[in-house]
Amino acid sequence: MRAIAVGLALVCLGIAVLQLPREAATFVRNQQEGLAPFVDVVVELSSGETPDILPDVPPSIEGKYLAMDSCEESLAVNMAAAMLTDAYNATAQACLDQADAILSQSPSFAIAHLVRATALDALDGDRADVRAAVLASAATAPGSAWMALDRLRIMIPEFEAADPDLRGVMAQDVMMAALAADGAPVLAELYVRHPEIRTFVTEVVETLEPRVQRRFITAVRGAAS
Repeated sequence: MRAIAVGLALVCLGIAVLQLPREAATFVRNQQEGLAPFVDVVVELSSGETPDILPDVPPSIEGKYLAMDSCEESLAVNMAAAMLTDAYNATAQACLDQADAILSQSPSFAIAHLVRATALDALDGDRADVRAAVLASAATAPGSAWMALDRLRIMIPEFEAADPDLRGVMAQDVMMAALAADGAPVLAELYVRHPEIRTFVTEVVETLEPRVQRRFITAVRGAAS
C-alpha cells in the first residue's frame, strides 16, 4: 500500500471509538430575519413548542435557502443529541414537508433534496427514498463540500451494501471534502469513527495531489488524538 495508506494506518492504530462532533453552526440567521418565517418554526419545534401554523413556502430563492439551511443544521448530529425525541421528530417531519413543498416548485433546488434525505434518515424512512434524495442532492450540487459531508454521514451505514451509483457519489463526496480546507478535518473525523470506510477513503484521497494527501493525514492525526 502506498505511503498515504501506511501513514493513515499508523495514525488509526489503537484508536478508540470516538464521538463524531458536528462542526459548530448557528442555524438562525438573525440578520436575515423576516425572509424565511419557517426558520422561526424550526426554532419553536426544536424547543419542543407547537407552532400555531406552518408558513407557506418562502417566495424568494434566498428565503427558500434559509428555510432549508435552518432545517439541515437543526437536524445535525449534535442537535439530535440535545433535543427531546418528540421535538426532533416533529422538526424532521416539518422540514421534510417543507422540502417536498419547495421541490414541487423548484425540482433542482439542491439543498431541499439534502434536507429531504436528512429528514427521512432521521425519521427512519424508507432507505430507497433516502438513497434517491442523496443521489438527487449530489446531481444538483456536486461541488459543495459541506453538502458532500452531510451526504456521507447519511450513507456511511449503507456503505458495504452500496451499489456502483451510490459508491460513485460517495467517492465524489470524499474528494470534494478532502479538497476543501475546512472539509478535510470533518472527513478525518468520519474516517476515524468509521473503520469500514477507511480503505475506500484512502483510495480516493490517493488520487489527489500530494499536498491534499498530506493535509488529510495531518487532519486524521488530529482527529485521532
